[in-house]
Amino acid sequence: MPKNDIMDHLTILSQTITDHARKVAYEEWENEHRNFWEQILINAGLGKSGSTLEVDGRTIPIESITKALREEFLKARVAQLVPKVTHSVIETAFKKVINEEEKS
Repeated sequence: MPKNDIMDHLTILSQTITDHARKVAYEEWENEHRNFWEQILINAGLGKSGSTLEVDGRTIPIESITKALREEFLKARVAQLVPKVTHSVIETAFKKVINEEEKS
């Protein structure tokens, strides 16, 4: 296989892993963390639409804070997941190659 083809395949694999990690992180936020965050806001009396919070003398909509928190969570979680998923994919691929060689 020519070098350019290999690089194209690796680029696609890398993007696929990143996309999968982003999907997993998004599902974690939606299924686990978002509910806790909303409960904290409700308990603080900030659960209503249009609520704001005073931060360093500035009034910021809770919606903006929530969006920023979610985006930071997704970035951090994807950064954690990509190496783990990459390692798992490589490990699985090597095991498959070795098993196929043994069968030959």
